[in-house]
Amino acid sequence: NSVGFVVSNDSIFSFAAVDTLLHFGVSGHFTDHDGLIYEKDDETGEITDDSATDEATTSSRKLAGWVNYQLPITESLELIPGLRYDQFYIESANAIDADGQPLLRGGRTESRLSKSINLNYYLSDDITLFASYAEALNAPQNGELFTSGRGFKPNPYLKSERADNKEVGVVWDTQGLFNEQDSLTTRVNIFRNDIKDYIGTAYTDNDNYPDGVKVNIGEARLEGFEFVSSYSLNDWNMSLSYGQTRGTDMTTGWYLADIPSDKFN
Repeated sequence: NSVGFVVSNDSIFSFAAVDTLLHFGVSGHFTDHDGLIYEKDDETGEITDDSATDEATTSSRKLAGWVNYQLPITESLELIPGLRYDQFYIESANAIDADGQPLLRGGRTESRLSKSINLNYYLSDDITLFASYAEALNAPQNGELFTSGRGFKPNPYLKSERADNKEVGVVWDTQGLFNEQDSLTTRVNIFRNDIKDYIGTAYTDNDNYPDGVKVNIGEARLEGFEFVSSYSLNDWNMSLSYGQTRGTDMTTGWYLADIPSDKFN
């Protein structure tokens, strides 16, 4: 059972005779997971409790608050600094560790105050150059901590990822390219994401858990690029996109095996 909320606001006001935008908000997500599993006998109709020992009953929450300030430096240059606070909490009523000892009865909390800065340079009416740096806290999913999958081993010790992403790119947005009624928008960007405690997949017990177990990799780096283009003419629209990501374990130098495939649309 999950419930959540998001509340945000945009305020425009003048600063030194220039209109600026202040964006801020808060969000929350609360999840309760009942780990009980029941089996029904088809012949007798009897219902029995068939809960697995690793099927935990848990409660978790994700809270966040953020503020961004959109500040024009010149007519062509725009700066957007930001701050964001994330908190992840999880507890369990019946989880146990490998030795059968109670786990997470008192709960576990992780948090991060993240910084971000975006820079937009309007080269012309049609072309915008951009660069950004953003930090983030990415919490593990409940299923990775306490999964019910029979081929997947849970890992209640899994920690949140702490990611630092760098990105540069260009956007070309033009009207009337071939016809007075058409428009073309194209975005190209490259990125590098350095992640501490990256959540990857390990295959250490294939006989019992052929789908592996999620583990924290000390430091990982994701690099790639994206291309997205969309052309519209009256009631017609055509889009084209391609994305590629490569991941590396920075400790061993090995490629990460669970990176999404190249995607062409």
